[in-house]
Amino acid sequence: MKILPNLAFERFVAMLLCAFVAAAPVAAAPGITPAQIDKEVVRGRALVMSAPQQALAQADKIDALSSQLSDPRERILGNAAASGLRGAALISLYRPAEAGRVVDTALRGAISKITPDPPVAGDLLTVRASVAASNGDVERSLKDSLRAFEIFQRTGQHRSEAIALSSIGSVYLIARDYPNALRYYQQAAETYQADPFLLVSAHGNRGVALMELGRYPASEREFNMGIAIARKERSPILEARLLGDLAKSQIAAGNISAADQSVSRGLEILNSQPEGDWTPTLLGAAAQLAEKRGQVERGIGLVERIFAGKDLKATSVELRPFLDTGYRLYKARGDDARALEYLEAYKVVDDHARSIAASANAALMAARFDFATQQSRIAQLRANEVRQQATIEQGRARTRAIILGGLLALFGIVSSLLLAGFMSIRRSRDRERAANEELSHTNVELEKALAARTEFLATTSHEIRTPLNGILGMTQVLLADRGIDPPVREKIQLVHGAGQTMKALVDDILDVAKMTSGEIKIAKAPMDLATLLRDAVRVWEGQAATKGITIALADNAPKEIVEDEVRLRQIVFNLMSNAVKFTDRGEVRLVAESIDADGAESGEQRLRISISDTGIGIPADRLDDVFESFRQIDGGTTRRHGGTGLGLAICRNLARAMGGDVTATSILGAGATFTLDLPLQPVAKRPAITAHEGEPKRLGATRLLLIEANPLSQSVMRAVLTPHVASLTAVAGVDEALPAIEAGEADLILVDAATIATDMAAAGRLVSAGNPHGTRVALLWPSPERTIEEAAAAHGVDLLIAKPINAADLLARLAAAMIGDASPAGIAA
Repeated sequence: MKILPNLAFERFVAMLLCAFVAAAPVAAAPGITPAQIDKEVVRGRALVMSAPQQALAQADKIDALSSQLSDPRERILGNAAASGLRGAALISLYRPAEAGRVVDTALRGAISKITPDPPVAGDLLTVRASVAASNGDVERSLKDSLRAFEIFQRTGQHRSEAIALSSIGSVYLIARDYPNALRYYQQAAETYQADPFLLVSAHGNRGVALMELGRYPASEREFNMGIAIARKERSPILEARLLGDLAKSQIAAGNISAADQSVSRGLEILNSQPEGDWTPTLLGAAAQLAEKRGQVERGIGLVERIFAGKDLKATSVELRPFLDTGYRLYKARGDDARALEYLEAYKVVDDHARSIAASANAALMAARFDFATQQSRIAQLRANEVRQQATIEQGRARTRAIILGGLLALFGIVSSLLLAGFMSIRRSRDRERAANEELSHTNVELEKALAARTEFLATTSHEIRTPLNGILGMTQVLLADRGIDPPVREKIQLVHGAGQTMKALVDDILDVAKMTSGEIKIAKAPMDLATLLRDAVRVWEGQAATKGITIALADNAPKEIVEDEVRLRQIVFNLMSNAVKFTDRGEVRLVAESIDADGAESGEQRLRISISDTGIGIPADRLDDVFESFRQIDGGTTRRHGGTGLGLAICRNLARAMGGDVTATSILGAGATFTLDLPLQPVAKRPAITAHEGEPKRLGATRLLLIEANPLSQSVMRAVLTPHVASLTAVAGVDEALPAIEAGEADLILVDAATIATDMAAAGRLVSAGNPHGTRVALLWPSPERTIEEAAAAHGVDLLIAKPINAADLLARLAAAMIGDASPAGIAA
């Protein structure tokens, strides 16, 4: 009578074998390529578990292909690879004796004459180790696994190295040394993680070890991870095997409901697949569940199905718990004779399992003793080597002493010469270091001075800008009053013009400060380029007419593009201002066009805006100077034409921040041309927006509600907006505005960010209150960033308008919003 060893070990070794037969290093004769043989080996590997009989046929095919190789060594390696595949298939068919004969023959054959051992020899040893384990020869299994591991480690076969580590771990599992088994399984999993079948094996083996240790939650986690991988790889057989083990662990832990689900899923697979070695585990788990629920007859039926046609006393160790289950079920039925048969079989199998564990422990102790003996011999050899090395070193020391004596004399002479040179070099380095330290200190102080200058300019300019805005606002209010006498109006216009000039200077200084500190941000959004160009011409037409020059516009660019409108407007207006300022006769010409970036074949488009004039021109050697801060051509020009010399520097810095550049060409006395070159991103055509029923079609018919806490700003806004709307109501806060909005007394709400303390949620309250009446909400915000734009859109704001903005542009944005034609992103610059 022979009792099979632990089937858990054999089953997981079989799963490893389905992955072990990697493409062996087999070359090919003419007519057969290495790729063909590799493909056949890989195909055979895939068949080991799912169709082992076909895997045997595949091994015969690889043998036939290998026989056609002309190189004897290559032919040997090919035949060995076929033998390894054949042995793996026979183990999967539960024919371990035949598998043993196949691999023994291969290992004793020509492969044994190849040195050092090739990787395919390690594959054969792995198969023989699993055969030895199935026969209860734990010592042979351990030796073959260790030898295979050494081969794979030496040849860098990490995948096969992981398989060998798993085999060693399974020997520790048989010996019931579960902590060491877990250590080897973990090492195997860490060695190679690219093969899903190896990962399934690792999780299954660890689950078994943890279950034996009574660590049921950890055991269930390992089984579940293995099941997840098996499902992903579409392998129902592997999934069923792991479900059976999972159910055993859950029953042992007392988790009956979970075990019932695992068994049910496994039995579903059993009904769709032919029965295999994994069937008894599922049926046994189902029998244990029946016993727990008092279903004695159902449990007995399941137990009899497990052991049908089998000698109970020759049962595998893995099925030992189900013998105990059968004993208890028959005992509960009152069938003492049959219960005794199961009890006796359980005792025989349990005794044999203990014998196998003892044998495994003895093999492990022998292996440890051999290892200790080898370590002792290695230590002795190392001691002898140390003594020999000491003798050699003594001879070398004498030789070195003789050589050293001669060198010392030479060294003394050379050292004297070097010392004199060294002292000279050191003094030179000290002087250089002192100069560098002084220069570094000076640079630090200079950087601090520059930073202080920049901060002073920014702070001072910002403080000047606040009262200046009030002056400009009040002059706008006065100019809007048609009852003012013409002489007074002219004086107010003079004040207003001087204020605008001063504001432009302040803005330039603020921009330079931002550029110096790296705070310039570009916010691109869809914009109307055609309108911007027309505005540039319109703004400077009056001053040009006063000087007797003309302004021409040639617009051949797309009407709408994606760009930072505020910064683009600033660049174009600055360049137009310079052109008009330095031209006394002739014309200023503004040309916009789209061009290919690198010729006609390039798909990238560029936007080119050129402003040319017939003014004083720039000397060729001074073209780069005009782009430096606070620089103009000469002092005389500065005194004649005015300005800070910042405009062109700002234009170039802004253009480069936008991904382009500003360049200049000129003929002295004949004029200059400044060209802005930017990446061009046109806006896709958008469907026209139709106003909703009941909405005002014109700004003039709109009831406007202004929310502005600053009385001065409120007065300015009243003066600017009142002539262009049907009615205007001004309040100082959101709470004052809500009753009027909820009563439907406003078609459009214009609110300043400072009034709501830059709280976007307050804007959301206004939107919510106005939605039932179709009221639109426009929000004035100082230079909004992308996050502010997204927040405004999220709270339902219809129009976000960037400050500062002049009256004409503000009216145009509001009018466009009321007819449903706001800027594409809802953001107005």
